[in-house]
Amino acid sequence: MIVVDKEDKHFVRDGRKIFYLADTAWRGGYKARIEDWYWYLETRKKQGFNAIQINLTPWENYRAILKNDYIDQIEEKVKIVFEKGMIPVITVVWCGCVPGTWATVSDSSNILPLQTLEDFSKEVARRFSKYNSIFFSGGDVDFRTPEAVEYYSVITKVIKENTNCPVSIHLARGWTKVPSEIDQYIDFYTYQSGHD
Repeated sequence: MIVVDKEDKHFVRDGRKIFYLADTAWRGGYKARIEDWYWYLETRKKQGFNAIQINLTPWENYRAILKNDYIDQIEEKVKIVFEKGMIPVITVVWCGCVPGTWATVSDSSNILPLQTLEDFSKEVARRFSKYNSIFFSGGDVDFRTPEAVEYYSVITKVIKENTNCPVSIHLARGWTKVPSEIDQYIDFYTYQSGHD
């Protein structure tokens, strides 16, 4: 299991300090064919990566996550990450599914209904904790509006209350502050400097 040592400020996995080196396969969990997934993980492992970041919510249609076969498909790939000795990093909800974010300013058709967040987050914690995952409650997150803060607060709180795994949030480029109602459930902080 991976934990965050709060005093020395590092990750510990199976009693040893580790450096978190993750590759991002945001859509690989639901887009990659299984044979390609094996190749991808073998390649990343040879390159020294020890964690794979996977996004649960599709950018195009959040309704897919409400179907068990969709989550089953992602869980199969997360299980393989775990079996390969790597750390699965589960991004619960992408910013395009949350109102009032940079991603939903021009297109709000993919917003998850607020009333689904608690049950969905509990199910995510239940299904993916057994793989010693790290959870990002949101991906490419900004806190531009009270609505966005409310969504991420619900998700982060529910995930934290339903798992012993580390919880964080993947902030959008340039964001460094996390609202207190979310911060209280965060085990460590991430920073995104930008994309190539």
